[in-house]
Amino acid sequence: METPKGIVVGVLASSAEAREMMAAQISATGLAQVEVEADQYPANPGDRAVRKFAEIRPDIIIVDMEHPQAALQALHVLHSALPDAWLFISSSNSDPQLIIETMRAGAREFLPKPIPPRNLSQAVGRFIAEKQRRQRNVGKIYCITAAKGGVGATQLAINLATRIAAAPGTSVSLIDFSLPMGDIAPSLNLKPQFTLIDALAGA
Repeated sequence: METPKGIVVGVLASSAEAREMMAAQISATGLAQVEVEADQYPANPGDRAVRKFAEIRPDIIIVDMEHPQAALQALHVLHSALPDAWLFISSSNSDPQLIIETMRAGAREFLPKPIPPRNLSQAVGRFIAEKQRRQRNVGKIYCITAAKGGVGATQLAINLATRIAAAPGTSVSLIDFSLPMGDIAPSLNLKPQFTLIDALAGA
């Protein structure tokens, strides 16, 4: 697996010793680097710790659960303020209920304390794999609209979708949001079994 460049990690721990140890462990993985640290658990989005993390935008934030309730509150705040960051928890308490609460608060990984190097490398590796998967699945959205009916928006959308689908290695989804009924199916002489209503009901 090729490692993406520049994986940035943030560390939140009240103890300077804990922050130093985590930074050393992250560096030892060879997969990422700590670039921002905070020593106070944020209680609201305006706290200094949140501002520090928001400025750097780390890919991963490791939260030390030395103070469980404050750490849980910090997870909620960080997950809301930085939804794209993966939140890791480090705790010496492996109580199942606590683990469930951290996951509900937004944590993606629960690491026992002291953190085994292998566990940390695997957790960072899962982040890398997910990041690569998302990069491979990135697509483009084109929207065709018209100020009034009868100007050819439907035909333009059909022709554009057809040309894109003809390119090697591509696939296209053509969705008609015209109300009350779309014009694409009749234009292509199709009688679909399912509609957007079915898709939304299935979700």
